[in-house]
Amino acid sequence: MSLTKVSFSMISGAPANILDYGADPTGVADSTTAIQAALDASSNVYIPSGTYKTTAALSITGNSKFVHGDGANSVIKPYGAINAIQVGDGINNVNLGGISNILIQAGTTTVLRGIYMRNAREFDLYGITLFGIDDSNRSFVNQAVLCTYCWRNNLTSIYGAYITGDGIVLGTGTVGTECNAMTLTGCKLNRLTGTGYAGYGAGHTLSGCSAEACTGGGALFQYVAGLAISGGYFEQCGAANLGHTIKIGTSQNAGSITGVYIAASGLTNHRAIELDTINGLFVSGVNFTGLTGAGSYGIYTGASVGGVIALANVNENGSPGILYGGTSYPSSITFDGANLNNGASIGSGSTITKYISTTSVLTPPAITSVPGYCETIIAVSGAAVGDTVTVGGPVSGTLTMVAYVPTGGASVNIRWLQLSGPPETPVSGTYRVDVWQH
Repeated sequence: MSLTKVSFSMISGAPANILDYGADPTGVADSTTAIQAALDASSNVYIPSGTYKTTAALSITGNSKFVHGDGANSVIKPYGAINAIQVGDGINNVNLGGISNILIQAGTTTVLRGIYMRNAREFDLYGITLFGIDDSNRSFVNQAVLCTYCWRNNLTSIYGAYITGDGIVLGTGTVGTECNAMTLTGCKLNRLTGTGYAGYGAGHTLSGCSAEACTGGGALFQYVAGLAISGGYFEQCGAANLGHTIKIGTSQNAGSITGVYIAASGLTNHRAIELDTINGLFVSGVNFTGLTGAGSYGIYTGASVGGVIALANVNENGSPGILYGGTSYPSSITFDGANLNNGASIGSGSTITKYISTTSVLTPPAITSVPGYCETIIAVSGAAVGDTVTVGGPVSGTLTMVAYVPTGGASVNIRWLQLSGPPETPVSGTYRVDVWQH
């Protein structure tokens, strides 16, 4: 009885196996034509374990295209100044699909980008590794992953290391290239000469992402609305002089940075989080460490910063200042003072470790003699003797109003003084006291 050879792709419903199209898993022969043939022929393409040499960009066009491999064992190895994989032609939309579980590693020459996605909608990347050759000969000159005019794509577990240039870039800053609603989850970028994450557009989310030793900084987002960075860690990112770990700026509207760990490891003139031209950013649960270099700040505010809310564990290892007004001061800053471990510095002022504010409706007693005074008390939890206190309220004729924290703390005494003139009763109404601890 004779046997007939059956290829994997001949099985009904099975994905197209690039080996059946003539791809060479040894990495010796050029597999570009074979892999491209599989991509053109099927909506489900399998790249089995092996190393595949390519000399031109692998192009994925059309809708509902899925490509998957065997993880780091499935290696695409491009040679030449090319994009290793291109999704979309920049004109027609690519709807649905994804690439998963492959490794892209340059050959003996550098490449432009690992993956270049253009006009892709709901096209996801998962388990992609982009790796430079070695420390002395890094790859990917421009970006590991570049997305332009992409919407609702999920980039999950993307790992990039030893790359000359940027990591994951969402748009180029030019109108028509920005991305929207991009979600990055569990991505890790290590030892890049550029910026780890960069983006433009609206509604981006970075969850549990990290960057280490990225000279251009950990993250740079500009002209973005509704950015959310949560979890993850950023370590030793940014240049030694006037560098940043995370920079949010140039018309950023609304967003949040929560639960992020940032380690600067003694860099001088470093800005762990730099904010510039911001309107509304929530910073919560951020932990800074290693901000011991001269001129370094946990949070540095530049021009036109407003509505910034800092609720953070700040700099457990100490630094020259936590919040600093650069070219202009924020129009609105709210501190949860209980979490400012080593305080905040605004401009050249002394460090503030806690700020407390409260209001109360008061009906002060009459002053019956001149000179004389009357006094009332407002409960202020956390106030301590020696704190700086300011008070505001209705104007009361010629009376002088002062406030202080009495012995025992936890309250503020408001005193109205009448040094000359007739006896007078202070005006009843709503009074505010602000307590500052240094």
